[in-house]
Amino acid sequence: DRCDSVKLNCGCAFQNRIGNDIRDASVLLENRQQQGEVLGALLERQRRSAALRLYRKSGSKDEPMNFFVAVIRAIGAMNKLIGNVFSWLALAMVLICFTVVIQRYALGFTVLWMQDLYVWLNGAMFTAVAGFALLRDDHVRVDIFYRPASIRTKAIVDLIGVIFFLLPFCWIVTRYSWNYIGRSWRLYEASGNVGGMPGLFILKSFILVFVVVVALQGIAWV
Repeated sequence: DRCDSVKLNCGCAFQNRIGNDIRDASVLLENRQQQGEVLGALLERQRRSAALRLYRKSGSKDEPMNFFVAVIRAIGAMNKLIGNVFSWLALAMVLICFTVVIQRYALGFTVLWMQDLYVWLNGAMFTAVAGFALLRDDHVRVDIFYRPASIRTKAIVDLIGVIFFLLPFCWIVTRYSWNYIGRSWRLYEASGNVGGMPGLFILKSFILVFVVVVALQGIAWV
């Protein structure tokens, strides 16, 4: 009996000890988990603070770059708006030209101002959307070396083309058309055809529109 009671007491004591060890281990594990969560939160907070400081420092340095990006986007948006509006003149030209053909060959008469109108609309459209075409890179290329070139090489070629060819071309067009357009405005020039369209001076002003939109888009391009 004594042996059985001793064994029973030893077994109970051993179980109690194991239970206490398990509880201590679980408490220790919970404490470590809590410590890990706290440490993780502190590290995340430090990372966020460091990222915020870096953003503030870089933001102050990148303000000029952000300004240039905003200007480039504004130029692109302007040319996109002009292109989307003036591209509808193509439909107007088709309708007017179709009307002129019906009048001449089916009805036997001609309205002279309508003949001027679709030609003038053609000129206004192609000069106004030139910047939009440059934005979309839709101008005709005879491309041999440019297409397979690297991005860096293309950027250098575009830079040289804009600085040494496009901008001087725009300046030459402005220089030699300024007096031509000014004279037309002073005379309020109209069509040379009898019964033709008035306001030829407005159409000639689209030469300057062409220069402005193309030069601005060229500068934004590079």
